[in-house]
Amino acid sequence: MKINVVGINHETASVSQREIMSSLALTPLEVKMGTTVSEVSILATCGRFEIYFIAPSESYKEAHRAIVELLEAPFNGCPPEFYWHTQEFAIAHLMRVACGLDSAVLGEDQILGQVKNAISDASECGAAGKILNKVFRDAVSFAKAIKTELKLSENPLSLSYIAIKKASECGFLKESASVTMVGLGKMGGLAIQYLLDSPVQLIYVSVRHPERLPDWVLVHPKVRIATFEERYACISKSQIVVASTGAPHTVIREESFEKMKGELLLIDLAMPRDIEESLGNHDDVTLWNVDNLKDISDANLQRRYELTQKIVTRLDEQALKTKAWIDGLDVDDIIKKWHESIANITGEAMKSIGRKNIAYTPRETELLQTLFESSLKQMIKAPLESLKKMEDKSQREAYIGMLKELYNYE
Repeated sequence: MKINVVGINHETASVSQREIMSSLALTPLEVKMGTTVSEVSILATCGRFEIYFIAPSESYKEAHRAIVELLEAPFNGCPPEFYWHTQEFAIAHLMRVACGLDSAVLGEDQILGQVKNAISDASECGAAGKILNKVFRDAVSFAKAIKTELKLSENPLSLSYIAIKKASECGFLKESASVTMVGLGKMGGLAIQYLLDSPVQLIYVSVRHPERLPDWVLVHPKVRIATFEERYACISKSQIVVASTGAPHTVIREESFEKMKGELLLIDLAMPRDIEESLGNHDDVTLWNVDNLKDISDANLQRRYELTQKIVTRLDEQALKTKAWIDGLDVDDIIKKWHESIANITGEAMKSIGRKNIAYTPRETELLQTLFESSLKQMIKAPLESLKKMEDKSQREAYIGMLKELYNYE
């Protein structure tokens, strides 16, 4: 079996291309249909769309082609370039992602939770099994250990934080400023926490279901709750707008847009985007989306870059260990088949003894059965140990194939 990952991220695809992928609403079970893929997990965030899958060694290339064709279909002949990694390179890639080393914000924390959710969702629907659960578990454990040891996330650097920090550096966060939050998803929830600690005087929160807002938002003296339909009225009274809904389409559009006099900052943290791109062309309007928020401070970027150099070697070592575990599953399969054969042979032998009308006590019968099983297991002990220790993978696969053929194991 081979582990693979196919996908795009913020470096290989534009915002509009990633929007198409995020709106695809593809499920792991749909990916498995019509392919030889045995396990699937989908990791979809604002910065990436990746499919991790397990396929047989003899047909993993065909499975890859089928998945790429599925992903290319919505692009009408102009798809992005999908990267493809296999085996230890796929495992190492997932570990880099879980550590935040492959994010727009180096070392960010949010991706770790998204990795956990991806494998949890795949497991719940029956799309992920033993191998992907092990690979994702190892990636999450490695990322947690690295973040704790090296304090990679010592400074909060999520896109929400960068947006608010950049707004402050550009002079938008004034004591006289008002902010409108349109939607309050996870990114918006982080952004409002930073805004509540800023000098702004008022924050309008325009959402579809105000009753679901947390108490700390509802009772804060800076916050004013508004319905979703009132969002344009709130925007017309604000100098900053932060949008982070889960809508599949834009929710702030040209035809209904009005702004107050002076500068207006629009921050779009959603994927697909919440704010119509043409609004950025208005005079005195600045529009930032997730791709515009990559420029974190040079000092923090350099510090995190230095820390990542300490991670790379250990990451590759861990990826090889996880791959070795996967490679060992073929041996485990032979062991399981052998033990089934031993149980069957022992059972037949005990039936034969029973037909000879020899009066054995229950204790003697149990000892005979144990003796049969132990003797048979001794016969396979040496070849099993040799298989497990065999470092030449192709040679091990050849021996396993031969054993399956000789013993008629499917």
